[in-house]
Parts: sequence; structure tokens; C-alpha cells
Amino acid sequence: MSQSQTFPLPSGAALSVTVASFADSWKLTQAVLKALKGAGLTPEAIKGGGSAFGVIIDRVLEIATSPEVEAAMWKCAERALYKPAASDVAFPGEKLTRALFDTPGQEAAFRGDFPKIAMSLMEVNCQPFLAPALSVLNAALKTPAPVQPLKSGTA
Repeated sequence: MSQSQTFPLPSGAALSVTVASFADSWKLTQAVLKALKGAGLTPEAIKGGGSAFGVIIDRVLEIATSPEVEAAMWKCAERALYKPAASDVAFPGEKLTRALFDTPGQEAAFRGDFPKIAMSLMEVNCQPFLAPALSVLNAALKTPAPVQPLKSGTA
């Protein structure tokens, strides 16, 4: 089994994420990419055209409201452990499930951790697929477009 990555959460809890199976990770990656495509991700938007903050918010909302992303994310969550802040040091954590967020007396703290949990699950499971493509895209965005020579007789 793969080594896990641990993420600190806003409540003081910790999340331990082990990469999901290839099929589950790829399904999450595809769902995220589909949500981004549906949000109108364009080269101009990536380069900061218009309101960069607005562009980012649009992309985050598109991903956060996608039923496909949510379903794929919960499948990947099967290999994640949530360790509340007040846990015994020896306690490895409990399996990350939807029911965890309804724990009596802990709903607010646990739910406050959810955005970071979702991002961490996507980071661990999508990054291996997206890193090479993002590297190429980043290089392309930094490279100026080639200048086309003017045809003779044009101004």
C-alpha cells in the first residue's frame, strides 16, 4: 500500500490520505477536469483575463457543486483517516465517512474541516495525473506567442 500524506486541519484535527486505486483516482481527476471544462476554463482565464479572483471562485464553485466530483471524492475518501484534535496519540484515526460530519457536538468543527479535506483528497489523488500536464501548460503560458512576419504590402 502507498505511503500516506498527513494534512493539518483548521479544527486542529489531522487527515491522513493514502492514494486511492488507479481507477478511483482517475475517475476523480476526470470529474474535476469535466467540472473545470464546464466552468469555461480558457487560456485567457488562466492568464488572469478579467477578474482573476472571480475566475478562481467560479472554478472552485463549479468543482464544489459537481455531483460527479463529490461521488468520486467519497470513493477516494475510503483510504483516508480523520483524527480529531483531542484524540489519543496512539489512535490512528477513524475512517472518513459522511457520518463523521454528523457527530453529536462536533458537527461545526468537523464540517469546518470539510473544504480542506476535499482539497487534500483531490491533491493526493489528482496531482499524479495533472502535474505533468500543468507543467507543460505553465511553460506554454510563460512562452510568448511567436511573432508572425507581416506579408509584404500590408501595414
